[in-house]
Amino acid sequence: MAVRIGTKFHSVIADANAEWKVTAKLGRGVWEATCIDEDYGGSTQAFRTGDIKASQAIDKMFADNRRSHEGFYADLTVGETIHYFNGFTEFVRCKVVEEGGENRLMPVALVGDWTHHSEYHRKKIERRESFTPNVSCIYEAPSYARKSGPDPREMEPVEFLGQLSLAGVG
Repeated sequence: MAVRIGTKFHSVIADANAEWKVTAKLGRGVWEATCIDEDYGGSTQAFRTGDIKASQAIDKMFADNRRSHEGFYADLTVGETIHYFNGFTEFVRCKVVEEGGENRLMPVALVGDWTHHSEYHRKKIERRESFTPNVSCIYEAPSYARKSGPDPREMEPVEFLGQLSLAGVG
């Protein structure tokens, strides 16, 4: 990614991660850029080439993650079982549902070692609230990096107050 006049990138100004556009070369490896975001539009600042390239690399990483996320959800099959990794050994067993023309995850059970952090997800199960957690936290996703840990597909649902966590909801 070469930096030149017209190059766009993001950088912090005040309370925003604003978009900037390179408007002039100030010297060797130094560029002037103008903020093109609505709130801080017209502000100018000097940036080093390395800082601009680093910002572009981060933007690319987020764009790639967004494409991976959207592609993963689009390829799911309604009714399929998927496991969201909440951290530690806590997983949320979900069924794929279609809502508003998009695939989403409906939590149906908590599996794993839920000694802490369960209230938020218990309420999602009780209220039947679907969600679309980032693909990097989905056990079945090709990009999931923690495959060496416990397999949530083999875990029994956790019991709360003597009742199973809606394990049979489908």
